[in-house]
Amino acid sequence: MFGHRAVGGSGRNGNVAGRGRGNRGYSAGRGGGTQHSWQRKMVTKLIKDEKAEFRTRDVAHFIEGMRSFDSKPELLALLDHNCHHGTRRLRDCLAMIDGPDSVDDIVAPLLMNIITAETGRPLYKAPRDRVVNSIFTTPGVVEYLATVWTGTIDHLSRQTIDIVCEFLLIAAMSSVEARQSEHVKMIAGGIRDAETGDAQIVRRLCAVIQLDAAAPEEGGIEQVETEAVRTAACWGNDLIAPGERHDNDHKNYRDISLVPTQQELGFEGRSWLPLASGENALVADAEERMLDRNFRLLREDAVAVMRENIANPRPSKVWSNARIIGASCKDAFNPRGTSPLYFLAQFDMPARRIEWKLRRSLPKDGLVALRRGDEAPMMAAVYVRKDDDKNAWLNAPGGPVVGLVFHHDVDIERVLGDAAANISISGEYERRAERLHSLDANDMNTRARLSEELQLLKANFRTFTMTESSDSFFSYKPVLQSLQAMASVPLANDIAHLAPTAERPAYLPSTVRMPEEGFDGIECNLDDWSNDAIVNATTLDASQANALRLALTQRVALIQGPPGTGKTFIGGLVAKMIRDNSDESILCVCYTNHALDQFLEHMLDKGERKLVRIGGRTKSEELKRYELKALARTKERSTGDAEYRMRVVIAKMHRCNEEMSELLDTLQSPLEWNTLNEMNYMIDAYLCSNFQPSSSDDGFRVVGRRNKAIDSETLFKMWRSGNDCPLWLNERLSWEDEDFVNVWLLTPQERLALLNEWKQILYQETTGSLGEVARQYQELSKEKDMVSREIDSRILTEARVIGATTTGAAKYKDLLSIKSAGVVIVEEAGEVLEPHVLSSLTEGSTHSDETKHLILIGDHKQLRPKVESYELTKGNPLT
Repeated sequence: MFGHRAVGGSGRNGNVAGRGRGNRGYSAGRGGGTQHSWQRKMVTKLIKDEKAEFRTRDVAHFIEGMRSFDSKPELLALLDHNCHHGTRRLRDCLAMIDGPDSVDDIVAPLLMNIITAETGRPLYKAPRDRVVNSIFTTPGVVEYLATVWTGTIDHLSRQTIDIVCEFLLIAAMSSVEARQSEHVKMIAGGIRDAETGDAQIVRRLCAVIQLDAAAPEEGGIEQVETEAVRTAACWGNDLIAPGERHDNDHKNYRDISLVPTQQELGFEGRSWLPLASGENALVADAEERMLDRNFRLLREDAVAVMRENIANPRPSKVWSNARIIGASCKDAFNPRGTSPLYFLAQFDMPARRIEWKLRRSLPKDGLVALRRGDEAPMMAAVYVRKDDDKNAWLNAPGGPVVGLVFHHDVDIERVLGDAAANISISGEYERRAERLHSLDANDMNTRARLSEELQLLKANFRTFTMTESSDSFFSYKPVLQSLQAMASVPLANDIAHLAPTAERPAYLPSTVRMPEEGFDGIECNLDDWSNDAIVNATTLDASQANALRLALTQRVALIQGPPGTGKTFIGGLVAKMIRDNSDESILCVCYTNHALDQFLEHMLDKGERKLVRIGGRTKSEELKRYELKALARTKERSTGDAEYRMRVVIAKMHRCNEEMSELLDTLQSPLEWNTLNEMNYMIDAYLCSNFQPSSSDDGFRVVGRRNKAIDSETLFKMWRSGNDCPLWLNERLSWEDEDFVNVWLLTPQERLALLNEWKQILYQETTGSLGEVARQYQELSKEKDMVSREIDSRILTEARVIGATTTGAAKYKDLLSIKSAGVVIVEEAGEVLEPHVLSSLTEGSTHSDETKHLILIGDHKQLRPKVESYELTKGNPLT
């Protein structure tokens, strides 16, 4: 592939790409407006015109044309456009690679125009990642870089090393393939050993791919047993590194699917978990080890509850005869909206009538387990729960119906097969159920007959037992996703390395003023603090004054004390002083909505008006007008890039919906003779001879009613409907050889099973296409959320105090990273788990500043964190 040398001179000598500082770091090096104008037009033509010839000498002009775009997001949109050929042109450039100089001349300049501070914003992150991934997956590129890195890294420029390292980090954060690539590990190891790249980016890359991951050593640890915890830790299992237990057992925690797989739930052993002693640690890097530990323990807390609820369910949480009766991608609430692929699951109504509006069963986003016999269960999330439609959804005559979303391809393929098998029965079942529902109660004979017919039809369904396994997973999910997206730990010296510095937060001046109200604007010297002076001049006691000092002079501070000692008061005072004496914004995080409301109301009482509350569950009338959604309604709608990007993403989502609908129509429609006959080679050519009408040389033919000729299509429809074989055809089929299979001898149930088997074979490609489009929709849905966060970021521009629950802070992390609040205050921190605190902090990046100050306020002796799994509570060596 790499057989031609690009024309244009070396990047070190001729400076084809230019490497001055600019847009993320790399200037466009503009000069000669006319020349850049035609080069830009050339780039646009090559990307838009599939037939345009790309020659060897065009590489240098193409790179210059990319540099001429003042707006790199505009260039990114051109490269990422569905109807254009940006990916192909990038690969055309990369095909000209030849020799070590091409890294400086071609690879680095291409990356410098794609990976910039501007394209790193949430608004452009999704298209940037797609373009980066297209470069990463270009055959031979990563292998070529690995070869160069093992031999000539000392001759590469520092900026080239940095941009390649950042390119690999972006690929590794978004791709399992990149994280597991041996070539990426070779490059990362070479950069680290040479000590030539940006130390922070190199450390993050090595941590994300777990370059130093190693299996823990076995032996040397005794089993620990107590009366409270009979088996505190399955030591032998914990000392076997993850990787072979099941299909979701990965060494790198970022590769783990949040929703358990069928194999995982069927695994009888326990998951690998990090011991608090660190004896079975997988990685040496303290920050990566901290992220890994918190992710695995928090996920195990969620999954352990699922296992328990599946193994020992409450009767009210079990729904019998659940069957998949169809699939859809139409928005059940908004006809003009979009929706992911979901499956319609119908189940039997219990004998006792249920008031769905009052009952909390099957909540939106709750997880259910579908189990058939002794098989391991499949997990799905409740996506559609409608209780207000008469004779539909939860009020359907044939039984309540909910919309379920499955998360794994193998599960989707399986339930598609079930839907195909059940759909031919469900229509008739629903019609008879509706008739039974409308019958007079006194018509006993008809009711009895219809009930018997319904039971016979129900026996033909492919059914599951559906168990509600978790109604709280939605609160775990944002935190777990946030931990998987983190490449480093903010305030790492204090939190991960346990080596706090004596330096106070640099953003505060040495002299700060206390509020005028209640404190008369007294000045405090942070470098020469006097507790006695503060106590004598204010109403604070000695412990409160000391807590104030520590909160203002330590990068990570903890204010602890029993109820009534003024913790919240001191927290509000600290927030007020930080707000008045610096330009930093403050993010206040609480575990519960009630605690958040209390703290924000305290800030309002202090006169704070530049305040935003993220989330919509406040019970405070005073705070409702400060909610993010309420403030968004008061802002004038902009016509900037974010709104344009939103329209583009929504248009793509509608196209995905249309494509999914067409594929679903194909899969859910009855199998027709023409399709079967055209593709009989995929099944068995002899089977189709069951439907070949007899032929005669004397001109006679077999006809049916009204002298209509009986052809293959007519015979197939007769067979599909359950009719017996015509006598004339049966006589002919009896002369076939002994290997011939007479499908007319099958029962109606066996015919239905055979039809479904044929459909699965014939539509295997269609099923694969549906899964691919469904994945595209999921990615677009994530992109829509990120664009929405960018739009909401305008609301936070002027905010000085932002409030969120721990779940909200994780869910809106992209939005908060744009704002980059330098100070995080965690109220009632005693009841907040460590992973929730970590997910509330902001990493430093090209578009956001790292959290500078963390203040924890709470009392661990009063309110402790709530852990669902008993095995992970106090007394377990795991924690």
